[in-house]
Amino acid sequence: MIIFTEYRDTQRWLYERLLAAGYPAGRLALLYGGQDERDREHVKNVFTADPELDDVRVLIATDAASEGINLQRHCHRVPHWEIPWNPNRLEQRNGRVDRHGQRAPEVQVRHFVPAGWRTSFSTGSLEDELDFLRIAVEKVDRIREDLGSAGEVISAQVELKMLGRQAEWRTADAEIDRRTKRARLKVERDLDRLTETLAASRVALDLTPSTVEQVVRTALR
Repeated sequence: MIIFTEYRDTQRWLYERLLAAGYPAGRLALLYGGQDERDREHVKNVFTADPELDDVRVLIATDAASEGINLQRHCHRVPHWEIPWNPNRLEQRNGRVDRHGQRAPEVQVRHFVPAGWRTSFSTGSLEDELDFLRIAVEKVDRIREDLGSAGEVISAQVELKMLGRQAEWRTADAEIDRRTKRARLKVERDLDRLTETLAASRVALDLTPSTVEQVVRTALR
């Protein structure tokens, strides 16, 4: 599994806690910004190697591992110890394993929610902040299917919330709905254009069942 942290200090602390809990050091690896390039490449290679060839199975990573690295070969579990402010980075993290070449039937992504998150709590409390991020995570997952990316819409709301300013999901939802409709309209237009192009190509190339059959018979002879 890959455990993502937002901060290097959290990464060190978590690594020490796992060692203290009895996890063998040989099973753990760290990936972070500013790491020696050779060490970074070594960690990536051992983590993506066949489990029978190397012991490293738990990668504790900062967002330095969220871009430009494919880690899906033998990994399908991603706990987020800390959720980034920018939802786009959350997508980038998940994209390290939730991508083409993933062999597991399901990618398991987990993150923390506050105790009693289904009940009301005071504005500005830790529970309130975590619950707001929980909603952001759910929205990122929902609209990824429609738009392909959460974009700056949700990111702006998260930033306002974390700075103690007014944030309103209804505003973000309205903008997301508008963008979704525009995206679907574009897809429909592209589909119509491609359909016309395909039809024209069939005429220009004389692609009919009889001509295709003639080509195949000629090739077989």
